[in-house]
Amino acid sequence: MKSTITMWKYTRMIVLTAICAALYATGIAVLRLPPPISLVPLSQLFPVPLSLMFGPAGAWGIAFGATIGSLITGEFSINQLFGFFGNFLLGALPFLLWTRLRPLADGNRSVRFSSARYWALYAVVVIGTAFATAVVISWPMHMLGIVPFSFLVNLIGVQDALVGMLTIMFLSLVYKRVESLGLLYWEVMDEVDLDRPQGSAGVVGAWLITIVSVVAWILGGFVMPDDAAIIGGIATALILLGVGLCSVKRSSQISSDSTVSLAKHSDHSI
Repeated sequence: MKSTITMWKYTRMIVLTAICAALYATGIAVLRLPPPISLVPLSQLFPVPLSLMFGPAGAWGIAFGATIGSLITGEFSINQLFGFFGNFLLGALPFLLWTRLRPLADGNRSVRFSSARYWALYAVVVIGTAFATAVVISWPMHMLGIVPFSFLVNLIGVQDALVGMLTIMFLSLVYKRVESLGLLYWEVMDEVDLDRPQGSAGVVGAWLITIVSVVAWILGGFVMPDDAAIIGGIATALILLGVGLCSVKRSSQISSDSTVSLAKHSDHSI
């Protein structure tokens, strides 16, 4: 995920990261009500839209926002160490999967719903993201004996998937306005600093993340909960492998990036 590193060169991306973090942290804090009532699950209306609009800024913003939200509500603990990484994936996977889940995806970073194909793509992105995040957070918590995998993977995964489906309304309200301001992440960042959704490795990685996450949820959450340690460990490793494959460049892509970089250098020299 090259863009999650290179984005720090851009002032506007840093500002967008801060805005995303503030929105998510505020959502967590404001929606926190005394037990047993809580509207915190509604804060999951933010991650997918923020990721699809702001890309890597959304990923870092969600991770930092979740940590800040826990500090505000007084719930910060060692669990947040795993939560930070899980929430980073929550903000990173939507923009990665959106361009790589072929044949549903067409490689276009722009979000549109002009046909049933894109509605289906959105649903798969939401489900894949929800359960991948749930698996990655639930497995270490299970291994430390804090919360059983079967309970937590259902709590996080089902909640995020259901609320995530509603995010299309929020996205529809703000997407065009953000686009008109030129604040979509690929508009802010130079092409040379972006991850390009090309090559079969990215397609394999995207589907590996999605399929493994759902299978791990079914097996570890319902069918074989006693084997959750093994299932969760293997699934987490495969999800991380999938993320790595999504970041693989083709040789032609590397040459193209070098050409763009040289061209920009020449322009500046002139």
